[in-house]
Amino acid sequence: DGQGLLYYQAGDPAEAGIYLTRVDDNKTTRLSPDTIRAITPTAGPDGSVIFIAFDDAQQPGDQRPVSRHGGSLNRVGANGKNPVRFGGSNTSYLAPYYEAGKLVCHGDGPIDEQRKMLNGDPFTWPSAMRTLRLADRNVQLQPMRSYFPSLTQSVDRIFAIQWVHEELGVPPGPSAIVSAKPDGTGLQPIVTAADKGFMWAPTITSDGTWIFFAKGARFGAVDENVDIWKARSDG
Repeated sequence: DGQGLLYYQAGDPAEAGIYLTRVDDNKTTRLSPDTIRAITPTAGPDGSVIFIAFDDAQQPGDQRPVSRHGGSLNRVGANGKNPVRFGGSNTSYLAPYYEAGKLVCHGDGPIDEQRKMLNGDPFTWPSAMRTLRLADRNVQLQPMRSYFPSLTQSVDRIFAIQWVHEELGVPPGPSAIVSAKPDGTGLQPIVTAADKGFMWAPTITSDGTWIFFAKGARFGAVDENVDIWKARSDG
C-alpha cells in the first residue's frame, strides 16, 4: 500500500530474514520463519510478500549463496502468517519481482548456443521462449541470464545488470546496466561502469523514465559504502 518498507537483514553469516517496517509508526515485523534463510522480498498479490529461501543443506553457513545456486519461491501474509512454498521444486530462483499479475525472477538455466551480451557473456538463448498452458490462459516464459531484471509497465523492455564473471568476464569486473526487448534482441548499454564500483539492483519506474540502482559493495560488510543513484532510462 506504499506505507511500508520490505527488506531482508542478515544478523550473522548463517541467518537472514524478511522484515516489514511501517513508515507511519516504525513498527517492524519479521515475516519469514526463523528456521529458514530468506532474502529479496517483493510485495505480492492480495497483500502477500514473496521471497527466496535457501536450502541450508546445500549451502551451510554461507552468507553469499548466490555464486551458483538460487533458492525456492515462498509467499507469506503481510502479518507473517501462513507461509507457503510454490514454483517448481527442481528450479532455483533469485530476486523475485511482482507487479500487475506478473512475477519475474532469475535463476539457473541451460548452457547452449547463446546470444552474447556486451561483455561476452550470454543474455538469453535463441528459441528459448516456452509457452506454459494454464487452465485459463497461456503464459510465455523467457529465460534471462542477468542480475535483477526490471520490466517497464508496458513490458516492452527489460533493464538489468550484465552477468559478471570477475575472473573470466570480457571485460572482467563491473558490468553495465543494459536494456533489451523481452526476447533478448535490441540489447544496448544504458549506464556503463565509470570505475570499479559495482552497479546493481536497477529498478525502472512504472512510466519508464528513470532507473534507480545501487552502486558499491555487493553483500558488503557494515563499514562498506553503498550509494543509491538514479539515471534516465535512455542513459
